[in-house]
Amino acid sequence: MLVNKYISLLILFLATIDCNALTTTYNGVLYSLNTTNLTASVGQRSGETGGIVSVSRNVTSVEIPEEIISGGKTYRVTSITRYAFSGCDKMTSITLPSTLLSVDLYAFKNCSLLTEICFKGSLVSIGEGAFYQCSSLQKITLPNTVTSIGASAFYKCSNLQNIEFPTSLLEIPSGCFEYCTALTFSSIPNSITSIGDHAFSRCENIKKLDIPNSVNTIGEYAFSYCSSLSSVIIGENVTSIGNSAFLKCPTTRLFSKIKTPVAINSSAFYQIAYYQNPSDVILYVPYGTKTFYDNLTGWRSISNIVENGTPINGYIKGCDGETLVELTKFSEEIETNEVQLGRSDISAVPNTYEGTFVIPEVIKDIDKTSYKVVAINNNAFKDCSLLTTIEIPSSIIRISKAFNGCESIKSIYSNIRNPQFVNVDADCFEGISDEAVLYVPAGTKERYTAIDAWNVFSQIIESSPISTGD
Repeated sequence: MLVNKYISLLILFLATIDCNALTTTYNGVLYSLNTTNLTASVGQRSGETGGIVSVSRNVTSVEIPEEIISGGKTYRVTSITRYAFSGCDKMTSITLPSTLLSVDLYAFKNCSLLTEICFKGSLVSIGEGAFYQCSSLQKITLPNTVTSIGASAFYKCSNLQNIEFPTSLLEIPSGCFEYCTALTFSSIPNSITSIGDHAFSRCENIKKLDIPNSVNTIGEYAFSYCSSLSSVIIGENVTSIGNSAFLKCPTTRLFSKIKTPVAINSSAFYQIAYYQNPSDVILYVPYGTKTFYDNLTGWRSISNIVENGTPINGYIKGCDGETLVELTKFSEEIETNEVQLGRSDISAVPNTYEGTFVIPEVIKDIDKTSYKVVAINNNAFKDCSLLTTIEIPSSIIRISKAFNGCESIKSIYSNIRNPQFVNVDADCFEGISDEAVLYVPAGTKERYTAIDAWNVFSQIIESSPISTGD
């Protein structure tokens, strides 16, 4: 009876062992195998929070295949386990498979010689601290399948210069790019709704920032100590800005698009322009809203609040001789002289205009002062029913619902190479013919099709522009 009791306990013990906890080494790399769904993970978990490094820490180059074979079975590689390559400080390169779905927390922590990571089109999530202190990492390619990035994922990646955010990403979490001192980007895709605490703190090379209309929340210290950040555009749907979000940034120009502002943290702009004269900070707000800003917690901490949107008359060069249009000053910065095409809800061109309209990158006003065209305003081409073709310059960073009543437009030529950095209203092309064709620069079609606002066109064709400039 005693023997039977031990046999029963042994059977019970064996039954509780995770049948998926098998491991194997393939080409010098440790894998955990899931025998139920025939998938493999690089590395092996240890306890609730630990992990086992998958290779020798002296390895210099690693190639992860799409599939491995163990015990006569083929396993698809779908994940990299926590700490799988942590501390591999001699590894300079790694090749990753297209089957990879997730990278667990601290998977590449302190891989200090790794210079580039290229993920292919199936990756969904990147865990907390995944590339923590990868100090040589200069470039990372993230596909538009990524929906989640963990806190501090790129913390102290001090040589990371630029990153193209996937348009599928909804949140930039806390500390995500903190101490990324070489990062230079200026735009955030209009899929992002939240920017976490310390998300870009101490990113010393970010000079200008355009926060899109999709963002609702900016966390505490989100852009603190960004020592080159001189100009910030705040999207129209921001309702929360955390404590010291721009602490000790040299930002003297803030542009708020918020037409119905609400109270924010009383210290949201604490010590902004700390090393300059705080009285030099100017907050530009939409026309007719200054009274609201003057009386709201957080906003009223800025002493200079100026209503933006003073109309100016200007000429567009090269359209119909010199067609007179109305423009709205978009930025008061002398060094940029940026303008947007049209005033809010007022057409930029006569509705009798017909044929092709080429929006140039630079216009001149009646005094022949040059301005860079950076935005197409709401109803800019309203009821221009005789227009057949529009060309959009590469300088554009925002497009509102501009084409109501333009049912004759059959061709739109866009010279924008990185549409993921352009704030485009979801219905901005409403009113254009369903048969309209979108022509885009060579090599950019995939970027356009990944963005809903552009993907409304049934035909997107890579082509050359119709104009040659000026």
